Amino acid sequence: MNAIQKIAIAALTIVSLLLGSAGLATAQVQVTSADPASAVQGTTSLDVTINGSGFDSTAAVKFLVAGTAETGGITVKKVTVRSSKRMIATIDVADSAIVDKFDLAVTLSSGRKGKGTTLFAVQAQTDAC
Repeated sequence: MNAIQKIAIAALTIVSLLLGSAGLATAQVQVTSADPASAVQGTTSLDVTINGSGFDSTAAVKFLVAGTAETGGITVKKVTVRSSKRMIATIDVADSAIVDKFDLAVTLSSGRKGKGTTLFAVQAQTDAC
């Protein structure tokens, strides 16, 4: 191999590495907001819009008590991915759900994950008396 071929191979290797790194950076799952950002204990069939990036049709969502792996009384009934930046999670909030802030964890079938911390909250149910 002559010097020009070695330089060309080295340049192609560097370009491939840079492009591969850029692809990995854009492939990350990010969770940035939830709307609405809270619900009262006992709420059923609430559609929560989850915004972020890197979503695909295989996305699964969990609402977890902040800093834990516990669902705290929130059940995700259905997830509808609208785009790579927006999905809708239909949830039920149990009457006995923990009153606290919740993280939103998104997992794709490829194994990629993302979490938005303290993006949702459960508020105490008040008596109407």
